[in-house]
Amino acid sequence: MKNPFTMWTDCVKHEYAGMLATVLEGSENVAMGSRMFMSKYGEKVGSLGHKSLDDQVVQLATKKLQQMVPESKTYELNVETKTISVFVDVHVPAPNVFIFGAGHDAIPVSKFAQQCGFRVTVVDQREAFANEERFPGARIIIARSEHLTEKVQLDDRTLVVIMNHHLEKDQNCLQFALQANAPYVGLLGPRKRCNQLLNDLQAEGVVFSKETLSRLYNPIGLNIGAEGAEEIAISIVAELIAFTEEKSGESLREQYDDVRTYKMAE
Repeated sequence: MKNPFTMWTDCVKHEYAGMLATVLEGSENVAMGSRMFMSKYGEKVGSLGHKSLDDQVVQLATKKLQQMVPESKTYELNVETKTISVFVDVHVPAPNVFIFGAGHDAIPVSKFAQQCGFRVTVVDQREAFANEERFPGARIIIARSEHLTEKVQLDDRTLVVIMNHHLEKDQNCLQFALQANAPYVGLLGPRKRCNQLLNDLQAEGVVFSKETLSRLYNPIGLNIGAEGAEEIAISIVAELIAFTEEKSGESLREQYDDVRTYKMAE
């Protein structure tokens, strides 16, 4: 028989999204230690002992399991004038980074992304470029850009980096990624080139809504004055981190208003 903790351990072991709620401090109607598990797809096991409490946790879980990097924390929830402390532990698999293009400059992107905890997949049609030797630790998919739908699957936890350095390949990858539900689609290159790709797609009858285009990041990366493959890779991965953490990527100094009024000690 399934129980909440077993479901939770399976969730962590098999790398799928789930939430385990545990009552830390209950009441006469809610027992301390009561647990409830909920998966991203709404499967529920167990109960915290009160329908209102279960409903509140389900609402929390539904929101958290949609986030890229949800926070596990303790919540003080109200049930029949009583305050119940519930710890909500959330597990989601690390976001996927799909790199389209296995050129030299994709190597540090793969390396730094993996070092920062992302799972990386490299997609290219050239086996001499897309291989374990050049991209250790990354999953490799050999596929032509015009046949991506046959071999590549993107989901709402996939961050896309397009860097083929080839107009037709980039156009195919851009269309594929924007028509999928990847929340972040980064395209290497200047804005003028990006507009050319979008205009060419429009001429072929492929038109994207404003909402869809809001998922497109071009030029890709944070503005740190990057030059060379290593620095550009740092810029790209920094933006991936900022996106998943829902941060602006601005200097931390800008979060404080007392920097310029600090008085040096005499």
